[in-house]
Amino acid sequence: MAIRKLLAALGLALAVAACAQPGEPVTRGPAAQHPQVEMRFTPTSLARTLAFDTVTVTQRGELALATLVLRNPRSRALSLQYQTYWTDGAGVPVGNATVWRRLALTSGETEALQIAAPSPDGERLVLQMRPLDD
Repeated sequence: MAIRKLLAALGLALAVAACAQPGEPVTRGPAAQHPQVEMRFTPTSLARTLAFDTVTVTQRGELALATLVLRNPRSRALSLQYQTYWTDGAGVPVGNATVWRRLALTSGETEALQIAAPSPDGERLVLQMRPLDD
């Protein structure tokens, strides 16, 4: 009986850890001001190495479509990974998170990311970024 309780507690702890949000939300610029987009960076200092020139969310048919224009203002190249998922109005994830994708930006380069919601329930985009693991 004690082993079952231990296994149940361990399973619950793993489930909570799997749902943890990495990093802290961006608090400055267009990304912070858009109510339908949340960006998280790990480590949080990564937020200071990118510039978000524009952040918009429009409708494409029944689906929300987020467009984020990122710029590398630094004098050296950046190699990053990003993952996205959408949440509904209550903050519950809609669909599955995408796999981690690579994003390389040379000095001064811009990149436009367009991310469509997986269903009409998707109201808010969450973008997570981290340095590329070599």
